[in-house]
Amino acid sequence: MDTTPSTAQPTRSWRLPAALLLVLLMVLLARAWAPALQSGVATPPALDPAAVVGVVTLAAEVDGEPPAPLPPEVEASVGAETTALDALLAAGRESDAWRVEYRGEGAMAFVESIGGATNEGPDGRNWRFEVNGVEADRGAGATPVSPGDRVLWRFTQFQ
Repeated sequence: MDTTPSTAQPTRSWRLPAALLLVLLMVLLARAWAPALQSGVATPPALDPAAVVGVVTLAAEVDGEPPAPLPPEVEASVGAETTALDALLAAGRESDAWRVEYRGEGAMAFVESIGGATNEGPDGRNWRFEVNGVEADRGAGATPVSPGDRVLWRFTQFQ
């Protein structure tokens, strides 16, 4: 039996550092894209008073009735290029009862909750809206509204 000490250097595996580097890269990429994919309570900045051009009235119904936690109507100050989502977020600034949760932005924005009433999925009640009595044919982030418009948000089943 040979009892002389070995002079060979231990071999280092490259797999562990490579795996750690890959995980770090994935975390950094996820954090970079997270704001666009993340949902949460909206807290947009207030509209600059100089940019206000008028007011939009917002109302809500749950199963055809005014919802208890929400005021029957709220007015939101709007700018020149305002969407239904912008007006809804402004209503959330005016009244905590109109707190909004949404995800995405622009034409891809999706309202998930208003005043604590959260979408229930394909077989349940969900938020949809109309502007001046006409049901929207696109998302809230792509539907323009103007001063004097009335936006009605309905929490009901799709038919």
